[in-house]
Amino acid sequence: MKNNMNPFVKWAGGKRQIVDKILEIIHSFEDEIDNKYTFIEPFVGGGAVFIALNHNDVIINDINTELINAYEVIRDEPDKLMKKLDIYKKEFLEDRHHFYYNLRGLDRDSKTYNEKTALEKAARTIFLNKTCFNGLYRVNLKGQFNTPMGRYKNPSMYKKENIEALSKYFNKDTFKIFNKDYSEIIKMAKSNDIIYVDPPYDYGPENDGFTQYQKEGFVFDDFILLKETLDEAIHKGAFVIISNNATDRVINLFREDSKYKIIYNIEKFKTNRNINSKGNERKTGLEVLIIGKPITFPQANDVDKVMSLIRLRNPKILKDNSELERILRVSTYRQIQYYTTALRFLELLSLDNEYTEKAIEFRKMKRIMFEYEFAKYILTFEPFKTIYYIETNENKKMTNIELSYHLGKHYKSLSQTTLERRSSTIRKWIEFCKSKLSN
Repeated sequence: MKNNMNPFVKWAGGKRQIVDKILEIIHSFEDEIDNKYTFIEPFVGGGAVFIALNHNDVIINDINTELINAYEVIRDEPDKLMKKLDIYKKEFLEDRHHFYYNLRGLDRDSKTYNEKTALEKAARTIFLNKTCFNGLYRVNLKGQFNTPMGRYKNPSMYKKENIEALSKYFNKDTFKIFNKDYSEIIKMAKSNDIIYVDPPYDYGPENDGFTQYQKEGFVFDDFILLKETLDEAIHKGAFVIISNNATDRVINLFREDSKYKIIYNIEKFKTNRNINSKGNERKTGLEVLIIGKPITFPQANDVDKVMSLIRLRNPKILKDNSELERILRVSTYRQIQYYTTALRFLELLSLDNEYTEKAIEFRKMKRIMFEYEFAKYILTFEPFKTIYYIETNENKKMTNIELSYHLGKHYKSLSQTTLERRSSTIRKWIEFCKSKLSN
């Protein structure tokens, strides 16, 4: 289905540069859960990701009351909002400086400001976003908007088709908008839900986070609590994507083990920093995507490729997606995950993409002995153990329905469709074990 929607505001830390990367990860999760999930954004900001995804069941949230009010007004009063923005723009073009700073200063008198309607507040938020310095939403410790006016000759306030499409989308019964603390929203997640987390960016110990986004601030201790909340969600079966600056302490935080058996993959990449009025002074930054997921039953049908990852000459390749694509002869992050997940399922790959002691033991074996011992090792895991025992002792070959039945006894969260699809993986692994153990 064609998606013609776009964010209605420009937001600091917006994800437009990396949306495709995030969507690819989300689609890799969808393969495991049959596209049946709620997509949750606890720090929604401008909403580039959920809008690009265009999923039916969505929960968005932000602690920024003004921003969430704008989402709700677009949902409830799109036509009135656009008319109000037209009026604001006309008055702005007549006397830019006076109109901008007069509108910006409304929140200095809390009594007067609180008397404004939701529509008036939403129009103010969007107008200031479109006319302030580089679209930077920033408040002081009192929560008052304090970004100076930008240099715009004829700023665009909105696109009618976009506001109408967003309003229709937000009005779905399965679309929920909240203005709560992020932890309350993450705790709503159920098994198989997908959570995309884009908290204020960490800039190292000397800055302790980007605190000007909201009056409450966000420091590294908050990040630690956020991770603990995400750990709990993943333990319940949720899938998580976190984006942030690639600072050492962020990366190290998600390398640490926890009381749960959780996979956190870390991918660094370069992006442009947009918060500067002069384009030639905008910097390239190093950011990180952190992917957390419960260990699920693997989708790797090619056992030879699984074994090739165990026997890599250079273990560092396990942390290099481009090299893994070449070695596995695949073309997407999703396909790489099929095989690295298989290693984690077999407890041969650590949370930090390093070989476990058992994998190191396998790496020391000659090839024939390795294949034989690897087949025996696979049969220590369910449902392979039970299925192999039944088939060899009863001299029978189970149907796909029977294979999915045995898998379902151990993975109750998987849908019947997924169980039936995974039966092909079970069959390939069982046949591999038979071929190596019958010689």
